Amino acid sequence: MIFSTETEFKQFLNEKIEKPEDLQKKLKQLKKQILLKGLPTQSQEKTAGCTIRGTVWKILLKIQTISTEKYLNYIQNGGISEKQSQKINNDVVRASRKLKEINSQISENCLKRVLGVFSYKIEKHNKKPAVISQPHKVSPYVQGMPLICGFFLCNMPEVDAFCSFQKLILNHCPLYFEQQNIGPTQGTKLSRLILQKVDPELFATFLKFEKEKFFSPFEKILFFNPILSFCTEIPPANQVIMIWDFLLAFGVHLNVVIVIAYVILLRQEFLSGKLLSNFTSRKFPEIDAKATISLAVSIIREIPEQLNKDLINHTHKFLPNLSTEQI
Repeated sequence: MIFSTETEFKQFLNEKIEKPEDLQKKLKQLKKQILLKGLPTQSQEKTAGCTIRGTVWKILLKIQTISTEKYLNYIQNGGISEKQSQKINNDVVRASRKLKEINSQISENCLKRVLGVFSYKIEKHNKKPAVISQPHKVSPYVQGMPLICGFFLCNMPEVDAFCSFQKLILNHCPLYFEQQNIGPTQGTKLSRLILQKVDPELFATFLKFEKEKFFSPFEKILFFNPILSFCTEIPPANQVIMIWDFLLAFGVHLNVVIVIAYVILLRQEFLSGKLLSNFTSRKFPEIDAKATISLAVSIIREIPEQLNKDLINHTHKFLPNLSTEQI
């Protein structure tokens, strides 16, 4: 069933999840809704603290219990270094300008608190003897976290946003938030391999640019930052948030395919030599969520089996078959 009205959709969301089968049924229905019709137009209006979108995101991330008490304890007992705090403060100021496109009421203080609690919790975890020697640990803080976290905070209360942000990073894409950028680097290299399969003409054009203009791998210039940021650096925010509906429904590993689709939709401008300066200066053209998702779904069907396995694993697993030297 596809819901046509906001009222019907809210009724569906409010149905209680009592058994594991109920959750699976609801997840299946939500995926179908997101793919075929999208969320209702009023999905940014808050009800009981969460927007419709926020409620959907929590279901997709399988967040069923929220501990306000634990969160408050972290705020009271935790503390991060002055240097770390300054980094967060500077990045939050920049991020809040973009986030206000989604929710004009976004609070910088809330965003700083969520990031501070996450940073403290991860820092404490990383100091445990059993964890110290582990490679590829999640970093307490990396640049770009405020936008990722802010997308949740625009759609749900502070504690819910913390739980969602934490779940996304630790369970779905830990290698995107470790100090050496292994996840985004692997994803960027996969973008080169996938583009070669699905659009040989555009790939050949980019190879030419690589030799004559970039003097470095083209994917580093064109794909790395959009992949690293989960598209949050691409305008407008109200379209990117619909891209997130798709990613949270079908897997954040598809971030790579979304960026490929975004670039392919700009192929005429690239073939005529335009847009290169936009990407090198990170002034990205606007994205059309519906068209990008539609093309991404077509691309997914064309990806060879091994590449698809690497795509699924690149967010959380070190892949020896992909060189992880910095691109």
